[in-house]
Amino acid sequence: MGRPPNPNAKVPTVVNAGFVIGDDGVAVVDTLFTFDAKGNPGNESNKDLLTEIRKLTKLPIRYVINTHHHPDHTGGNGIFAAAGAVVVAQHNVRGWIQSENLKLLGNNITAETKAFIEALVPPTVGYDHALDLYLGARKIQVRSFPGHTGGDSVVLIPDSRMRRQFVSNQTSSLCVCIPYPFDLSGCQVWSSN
Repeated sequence: MGRPPNPNAKVPTVVNAGFVIGDDGVAVVDTLFTFDAKGNPGNESNKDLLTEIRKLTKLPIRYVINTHHHPDHTGGNGIFAAAGAVVVAQHNVRGWIQSENLKLLGNNITAETKAFIEALVPPTVGYDHALDLYLGARKIQVRSFPGHTGGDSVVLIPDSRMRRQFVSNQTSSLCVCIPYPFDLSGCQVWSSN
């Protein structure tokens, strides 16, 4: 959550999301949240992300991979779960998605933000150290390493030599780096198609 905002963004968000297009589906890596004009968290960025994915492919969204439990990585899980995605994360994320985020936000949390956190959709699939997912022939390797939350993961796409990591607060991009509002003109999309 410590990255500076994109100076070109019209609506601030605090994290990038990524997605991987395979032969038979799509995996989203981290989901976003933004704040409205009143400072309340919302899901407009995730609706926009889903729209952008749909511009590129009609394949189903099969997975959401949360790289840790903070709301800027899990805030849109519900949008993608409603679209049919299975949400996966290191096993600590499921237990911490509400409790630790409420602690993180402290005593001055607004009622709207508290309700948003309490409504976060937790992962339905957990792993301890490693998980391999497949989108047809495209392999996605998810690995848990010590980081800044205790549930941090790195996502590797072997056939693209790309990764998305949130370990020790260092980030790099996977497949599509998407600053909000979405502008894919400067991004590369790796697809197995």
